Amino acid sequence: MATGNPRNKVALKPGFSLVGWIRLTNSGEDLTGGRKGSVSLEELKRHDQVDDCWMAIRGKVYNVTRYMEYHPGGSEQLIRGAGKDATNLFDEYHAWVNIEQLLAKCYIGPLKHAITLNLSDLDEKPKNSRKSSLTLSPPTTMIGSLSPINETEKSDTSAIQVPLAQTYPRFDWIQRKNDLTVYFYCKSFSNPGIIIEQICDKEFKVTIFIGNDVYIFQFSFFKNLKWPASIKVNQETGKVEISFEKEEADLWPSYGMHEKITGGGYSYCEFIIIEKEPINHDSFELILRPKSDKIIYFISLGHHVDLKLSVEGQNVMRSYTPIPARYVSLRNSLPQLNFLIKKYYKRKMSNLLYERSSNESILVSSQCGYFQLNSLKSHVNIAFISAGSGITPFCGLIDHLLERFANKVENVVLYDYNKTKEDIWFYDLFNEMTEKDKRFKVNYVLSEPNESWTGETGKISEKILDELQKLDVTVAMICGPLPFTAEALKILSASSKKIEAISFQG
Repeated sequence: MATGNPRNKVALKPGFSLVGWIRLTNSGEDLTGGRKGSVSLEELKRHDQVDDCWMAIRGKVYNVTRYMEYHPGGSEQLIRGAGKDATNLFDEYHAWVNIEQLLAKCYIGPLKHAITLNLSDLDEKPKNSRKSSLTLSPPTTMIGSLSPINETEKSDTSAIQVPLAQTYPRFDWIQRKNDLTVYFYCKSFSNPGIIIEQICDKEFKVTIFIGNDVYIFQFSFFKNLKWPASIKVNQETGKVEISFEKEEADLWPSYGMHEKITGGGYSYCEFIIIEKEPINHDSFELILRPKSDKIIYFISLGHHVDLKLSVEGQNVMRSYTPIPARYVSLRNSLPQLNFLIKKYYKRKMSNLLYERSSNESILVSSQCGYFQLNSLKSHVNIAFISAGSGITPFCGLIDHLLERFANKVENVVLYDYNKTKEDIWFYDLFNEMTEKDKRFKVNYVLSEPNESWTGETGKISEKILDELQKLDVTVAMICGPLPFTAEALKILSASSKKIEAISFQG
């Protein structure tokens, strides 16, 4: 983490600037070291060397080993946070840095939540009471057990951390003669993601993703159910409905049974290409579905998946955000993930995907991302600022906001920056949306327009502030190349009215 004081910066080797780091993160190389999932404090402590360096910042664990040589303050400063929670150290020097974007490709997983048991409290007799007591703050359910204390380590074990038990979404079910529906009640605006897997005709596994938490339910139903199931998610209420047709029409005395399973998290599933279609000179639609017809994916709004290919023994990986079906022309009745991908000359993954043929395999991860939908629930005037393919995380979010029932939005404004008109994705659809809903407004800005273009031109500038302030915008979401995002954040920070900024990795 580079200090804001230029006197503490060090000379970096050629090619190890911020631009070099951006190039590395876009190369498809796995910067996590191959580890994904939640991390305990004990595991974190084991990675405290220059050539094996993990650190936790704001509850998220990153493998910063590859970032060492790119850190403007030098590896000597960065190693100070190795193997520990470095949040306070980070905030001391770099509270203004968007760490989630800078180190997005280094993210391993959440730091396991813990409470602290102060063992010293056990040795003190409480005043005015014959019985000793132990106070836990905040009150919570504990799991796990306490190991015997090593006498030689007493000075380091005055407190022991115990993982918190997860609070699972509430489950319910209803039935009719011909069908059955199971319900999961998550918190409002929790924005759950779902993976359903059929194990056999009466056994199914449901995995629910909420933020960094994963909840797994394994069902053994009373009788056989038909596949596939249908999924309906209300992001506003947090209610998940999964409906099945019964193999035999009948009323059951019970749904069967289920158990809650621990574990899970980041994993890959094999998908195949259903269809692929160019939409302009450098972009194409890519439609994927699971190779197994026993799996269904539903991705949370504002979240992405990692696509991975193996080429000549090397893994190539890049993150992409699925978009709603109405944003693509290729549609299939089977469960699918829809992508719009731009080919970049220097980005290996986009070209490899373009060269793939129908029915070829691609590994798709479970969902990733940090976006919290409840961060928007109090805002009614909202802006989206995108550059090029950075529009994709916003498609589903724009739809959600325009349909939101509670605290209805007043204005949703999109600033879409591109080089030419031919580079604009969803041009006709967005224009149609502005006609149907006057709350939705779009401003296209081109940096290399032709003579026939009559709209706005140039690059992102402080001019945008006047327009945002006129609409009383209180939150702006940004997605695009890192330099674009950095400039947008700088401009928003200069606003005379507070505008909250939420940035995505472009």
